[in-house]
Amino acid sequence: MTYADTGLLDATHVPVAGDFTVTASGRAVSVTAIAIDAAAHTVTLNLASPVADGAAVTVAYGDPGGADDVNAIQDAAGNDAASLGATSVVNNTPAPTAPVQPTVDGVAVQVGTVVNSDGSVSQALSIPIVTAGRVDQVGDNTVADIPLAHGADGSALLTTQVPVGIGLQATGSAQPKAAGDSLADLIREIQAHTAAGSHDQGMLTGGGSGFLGDLASDAPLIVQTIVPIAATGGMTPGPDHLAINGTAASAGSPATAIVLDGRGLPAGTSIELNNVEFVALIGAVSVSGGAGEQNVWGDSASQTIYLGPGDDVLHGGGGNDIVGSAGGNDQIFGDDGDDVVFGGAGNDTIDGGTGHDTLQLAGANRSDYSMRVAGGKLVVTQLNGGPDGADVVANVEALHFTGATGDTSAYGTAGRLVQALTGHPAGLETLDAATAASGKGASLSQIARSLYGQSGDSGMSDAAFVQALYQNALHRTAGGDETAFWTGKLDAGTHRADVALAVADSAEMLAIAPADTDFNATDVATLVRMYSALFDRAPDEAGLNYWIGAHENGMAMTGIANAFVMSAESSGQYSGMDDVRFVDTLYESALHREPVGTEAQYWIDSLAGGRVDRGDVLLAFADSAEKVALIGTISTSIPTQ
Repeated sequence: MTYADTGLLDATHVPVAGDFTVTASGRAVSVTAIAIDAAAHTVTLNLASPVADGAAVTVAYGDPGGADDVNAIQDAAGNDAASLGATSVVNNTPAPTAPVQPTVDGVAVQVGTVVNSDGSVSQALSIPIVTAGRVDQVGDNTVADIPLAHGADGSALLTTQVPVGIGLQATGSAQPKAAGDSLADLIREIQAHTAAGSHDQGMLTGGGSGFLGDLASDAPLIVQTIVPIAATGGMTPGPDHLAINGTAASAGSPATAIVLDGRGLPAGTSIELNNVEFVALIGAVSVSGGAGEQNVWGDSASQTIYLGPGDDVLHGGGGNDIVGSAGGNDQIFGDDGDDVVFGGAGNDTIDGGTGHDTLQLAGANRSDYSMRVAGGKLVVTQLNGGPDGADVVANVEALHFTGATGDTSAYGTAGRLVQALTGHPAGLETLDAATAASGKGASLSQIARSLYGQSGDSGMSDAAFVQALYQNALHRTAGGDETAFWTGKLDAGTHRADVALAVADSAEMLAIAPADTDFNATDVATLVRMYSALFDRAPDEAGLNYWIGAHENGMAMTGIANAFVMSAESSGQYSGMDDVRFVDTLYESALHREPVGTEAQYWIDSLAGGRVDRGDVLLAFADSAEKVALIGTISTSIPTQ
């Protein structure tokens, strides 16, 4: 609205939005903001929704008069402008560009424009479902290579490789623009593809805002929304996967930020990302990557996010996700849900978030790693220059050693033997003892006989023993020939422990994917509970790290427990106590209760008979089911004092 007065307008006292009535094609359009340019004599209205080309637009203004004489359209002298009835105005909204259909790499691509919700105009590019009969013109002949954005010189800056059975819609900037002018574009597109006010929307917009905040305001940036779709009606997608490729980082090259909405694809569909600096990922898809340092933020769907050697920032969002990287110094976040997280090669920062999360490691078992606590988080370092590097890990409740398959060390074999003989994972004390025995020259057969003697199954028939081994170790029933083979060996004098050892080291059991290790069952967690049980306090960081190191260097947990009992702090609390008083006090300190019935007498008699010492009692209390339940889940986030 332009006023013809020769004097200046008052740009300080602006009318409220309710003073105006705007319609477009008979439909009311809300006014969201008002700006007055005093010198230009103009009043500009910002509308809540865009006005389409060709729509009939009217504007009306009601002078508030005495009700609000200050906030009104007026000149500098305070004279109010008169009310304006519904008046038709010129609609200058440009007509959308008529789509054209060039053939690109054998595909009829439709290119046009779209008016966004904020009134801005973006390129709209539609790639139909790619069929096997297209005529390849450029690049990889198994996929359609199609550019989505170009530089001023016409070079392709953002491309997609679309396999048979897949199509997509891409909207956004056809050419780069300044990052400082792109926040509204990125936030608008995220909001358009997420539920208003949802946790997903908050996470993804926060991630996008943070990414743009780290860019120079004049850095060139391409913002696009990509919505792939899969063929229906019986057409089978080809074996290749969809790829989205930005521009390799170099001086003056643009960064790329995309909203990738994969909800139109079958769950688990693989998408490759290269040199795409930011991705808001929507839908239950699997993304992988190679080149570039990439920021990927997932939504509440269950997703696999596995990127390449750059220094990546990866967020799983909600859902039960797999989030990790092949290399680089990455920041990995599982966020909500029960996630699998890993950093790959390099020194990474890993946070499982909420839920029950698992850290995937490349080694065979705990002995391949050094662990220390720093600032309440666990620093996990693979020994001997292993590929995992040194990772800072928080909020992880389980460990998964991918290298455990084929581990025939005493540690690995003992673990499988206990599983085969009892059907349960081996305890830390058992693994310590097996490793120590091996170090002193004991053979695996001797270790197996010791473990068999502890398993308590000597009353079984030979056939029942063989069936139990197969069920516990291989999770299946032994066939008739297998049962006959092993019972024949036993009849000929082979010891049951050696049969168990043969099954434990069989190719079949070695090939079984190892179970996750509950972090509650690690030496670190046992030490935390020992501090709580004996001293009724959280561990101090220096002391905890000292004892973790001692255990890594071969000191058995029973020896560490004895050292706790003989420590100066223990002497101050338990000095002069006989066994009865020691046991009663330990019940109070460790379990916060008095002993019930004859349970205390068991430990008193065991101490008196020399079957255990006080360190053994402490370790038993610390690893008891009751103490584990009382402390609760111990994760790699460990409070210290």
